[in-house]
Amino acid sequence: MQRLIAAISTIDRRTVIAFLVVLVLLMGGTLFGMWTWWQNRPLPSFMTLQMKSGADVTEQAKQIKANLSEREFLLKVSKEVGLKTEWNLESDEAGAADIKSRLFVTAAGTTISIGVAGKRKEKPVVDEIFSRLEKRVAKIIGMHAPPH
Repeated sequence: MQRLIAAISTIDRRTVIAFLVVLVLLMGGTLFGMWTWWQNRPLPSFMTLQMKSGADVTEQAKQIKANLSEREFLLKVSKEVGLKTEWNLESDEAGAADIKSRLFVTAAGTTISIGVAGKRKEKPVVDEIFSRLEKRVAKIIGMHAPPH
């Protein structure tokens, strides 16, 4: 132990300070990198509908996708959510196009998954978009809209 203390005491103070500064910068950079990576991870908002067996799920999924992809509806959602300002887009038309590109409707077995793709840092806006899609889907399939 005494040798270690003697070895440390012979190291120049400037060297120790430089080492500590580099160590703090590396730790800070690592934490910032991990936070940025975490915020950019995919986090879609979606729901899964269980359909009756024997129903043509693929055809129903196509109809739902076509109905949700209507230009007027997407434009209305874009204006209501304020995508032009939220995501710094050129216009509400660009917002509608962005929603359309993020929209997914997939059929597997007797289930249909409907949702909006997004990143963790976009979650509040994506959830707003999804709540409007969810209400539209409820009207399409004839069930009560979920309370939001």
